[in-house]
Amino acid sequence: LPWGGSTVIAVTSLVLLNAPSALTLTATIDPDGAFAESHENDNTQSEVTAVSGAPCATSPCIDLVAAQLVPSAAEVRAGDSVSFDLVVVNTGDSPAQMPDPADPLIFFDLFGDVTLGSYASSSPAVTCATSPSTTPSSNLLSACTGQLAPGERVTLTITVSVNGGASVTAVGLVDPTGQIAEHVDFADVPPFGNNRLARTIAINP
Repeated sequence: LPWGGSTVIAVTSLVLLNAPSALTLTATIDPDGAFAESHENDNTQSEVTAVSGAPCATSPCIDLVAAQLVPSAAEVRAGDSVSFDLVVVNTGDSPAQMPDPADPLIFFDLFGDVTLGSYASSSPAVTCATSPSTTPSSNLLSACTGQLAPGERVTLTITVSVNGGASVTAVGLVDPTGQIAEHVDFADVPPFGNNRLARTIAINP
């Protein structure tokens, strides 16, 4: 860093079920003491975050969480490519799979004037099929099947070309038909529990 400069490091963590009642995050600058400093006793800072919510009372316990939905850009222009990453985690202690394995475990949809470029899954246990909607070059609807082991996460990445319009909205929905009995269910936190995320990016003319 230059003299007087500063930086921000953002850390995103997913709290698993049955976590302790408090979590401590500690940041340390120059941990190996590589730099000679006038004050060596102010390089560490810790923050404690309280954990709320009831843990699983019995096993098996499943809780699928739509943890992150991140676009590669906050705004784009017509003709640009943009990617959306959807992260889904099973925070429970048992495998998560639909009663009928052929039924979708995850919906990952894009709404806007877009054309599919590519689709990727970080886990071979979850595969997705994306098909255009009935309107050409508008909306991409994806259904993903498979299972997630306890504590396992999958990142689904969809890349599209933007044709025009005012915006593109991505929506991720886990256990879309509500067939899996989850620790935090649709009825607990209406309308979708912790199973849905949506992000919208603007399209500049």
